[in-house]
Amino acid sequence: MLIDAVNILFRIALPSATLTLAWYSLIIKPRQALRPNFLFLLLVSLISGIFLQSFFAIPLPLVALGIITSSFVVLCVQDIPQLHLLMPVFCLVGAFIFQHQKNHAENLLLHYGNKPLTLCGTITNKEECAGIFKEQWRLDVQQIQRNNESIPVSFNVLCYSKKITDLMPSDSISVQNVMLKTSQTPSISDKPTFFDYLIKEDALCSLFVDHQTSYVLDNRPSWSLNRWLWTQKMNLYHACKQKLSYTAFTYFSLIFLGNKHFAKYDSLRALFNQWGLAHFLARSGLHIVLFIFMWTFLLNLMPLPLQCKRLILLSCCFCYCMLSWISISFIRAFLVFVLTQLGAIFSRQTNFLHLLTLVCLLILLFNPIQLFFLDFQLTFGLTFTLAWLARTT
Repeated sequence: MLIDAVNILFRIALPSATLTLAWYSLIIKPRQALRPNFLFLLLVSLISGIFLQSFFAIPLPLVALGIITSSFVVLCVQDIPQLHLLMPVFCLVGAFIFQHQKNHAENLLLHYGNKPLTLCGTITNKEECAGIFKEQWRLDVQQIQRNNESIPVSFNVLCYSKKITDLMPSDSISVQNVMLKTSQTPSISDKPTFFDYLIKEDALCSLFVDHQTSYVLDNRPSWSLNRWLWTQKMNLYHACKQKLSYTAFTYFSLIFLGNKHFAKYDSLRALFNQWGLAHFLARSGLHIVLFIFMWTFLLNLMPLPLQCKRLILLSCCFCYCMLSWISISFIRAFLVFVLTQLGAIFSRQTNFLHLLTLVCLLILLFNPIQLFFLDFQLTFGLTFTLAWLARTT
């Protein structure tokens, strides 16, 4: 339980405290005039810290000592501009949260790997797969049973099954005869591995449920919000599948719902790559703009106040997010749109480049390993480039 509490402290409290420190120093009590791109410079500092830590692997106690010292200097020193003091804080925080994210997964595998276990947890999501495995479950493991001993833990596992099961989200199950495999991986600065991908997806490892690994349904609650949302999403998915042709449904599912779990996805992506159109298959800002445009057109036909229309549009976008499959490009476009709409609702001036920087900063603070993956680099790199060119011209 102590390890879980420390993990929650570092994964949630430290990024939140860092943002609070920046807000207090730069906004609440600004001692000097702020530079217009201060948020972007803090983002560059955070990225620099993550990169440096991936190369040099500085011990966490030294990084923590640097964070405490630099934070104390930020709060006490009056003469030096706050931005100059906050930049090393964000650099050190980036190094710390990245190293802690990797160490936490490696330590869990070191303690519980290569030993027969029984995992007890709750299914948080279930996906249909195409190929040998028919289903994928995301299991939130809360307890490990080993040698007649129950150990409280907290991590996620991706489970794959070759058979269609009747399991649903919010079901509590016990997966028996499990052996977590350790993974020896090279430095992530060289090339991301599958283990790094699992860390990015907030999963410790992947399991394959077969004749040697079985599961038992322990409890199914009479009602849960997670299961209800999942049921609505799957009902919508299957209703569209029945009413549309195979080709139309394939493109609709991929582009507007973001579901890539179908048999011919790889061949379809290869065809789009050949013509240089693969980016159209990645659901991002373009597809959200189409969705928003359709709803804006319908709302303009209704005699409603402007603020009411904005709230309805926000509600529709939140429903769209919950009833579809999300990706990093979708999260980027969705969060920027939400922040833009909130600024309009509260009559606050917004700047697209600043909002994009804030979204990127939030994602890296809570999941720093995203920085080394191509989807994150492309969606933010291209969007930053286009936004900067638009601003300069």
